[in-house]
Amino acid sequence: MKKNDNQIVYISLDDSGKLSPKEKYLVYGGLYFTDRLELEKFKREYKSIRNDIWKKDCYKDVNELKGHTLKNKDRLRLLRFINRFNKLALVVDNSEIEKNEILINKDAKGRYRDYAIKLLIKELFKKLISENRLDYKKKVVLIINMDQESSKSNGKYNLKDGIIEELTKGIVNFNYSFKTKPILFGGLDIRIYSQNSKESIVIQASDLVANYVWRNRINNIDVNNINLLKRFP
Repeated sequence: MKKNDNQIVYISLDDSGKLSPKEKYLVYGGLYFTDRLELEKFKREYKSIRNDIWKKDCYKDVNELKGHTLKNKDRLRLLRFINRFNKLALVVDNSEIEKNEILINKDAKGRYRDYAIKLLIKELFKKLISENRLDYKKKVVLIINMDQESSKSNGKYNLKDGIIEELTKGIVNFNYSFKTKPILFGGLDIRIYSQNSKESIVIQASDLVANYVWRNRINNIDVNNINLLKRFP
């Protein structure tokens, strides 16, 4: 990277489960990259493995290979490949949410999801800074790819502005008398893309990560191979 080049962070996210009193968990899961070449390599190799699996007769009528449509052996094959790269996940425990409105009101759900995703991204940036993979004094470009269905519920709220405020300005909450400190001081440019999972390799892989974490939490199995795992609230 040249001295004046922007630092770029790529994040892909999909969800599994729902914010609902009828479900135990909502999970956002996916991958993150700080190197475009590594991202492109991931997409090529994942697509090759996926296409090889898709040749099987049992998938001839399947439009998309997702966590719930894959046979266990094939899902594990893809997950073994994904495990070579950096993964992140957010686990929302619905039973710990005190305000019932968040679980039943559409607007409240959207605000809550945005807030939780914002905090997940902040944790990732703190991790990358501590690992010397990001220089907090230089400008950062953040590219977020989200599944079309996952991002629909967030469309009414400005996730982009919320992340910028949290990471570069800090938040003052007068109701609870606390203030968060900014962690980036060189500027932040954010681009958020809503993608059709059928056409996006990184979203398909993110679906498997989210599904994997959700399955394990539902079955009370510890998740210990995710590079960044945040529990909320």
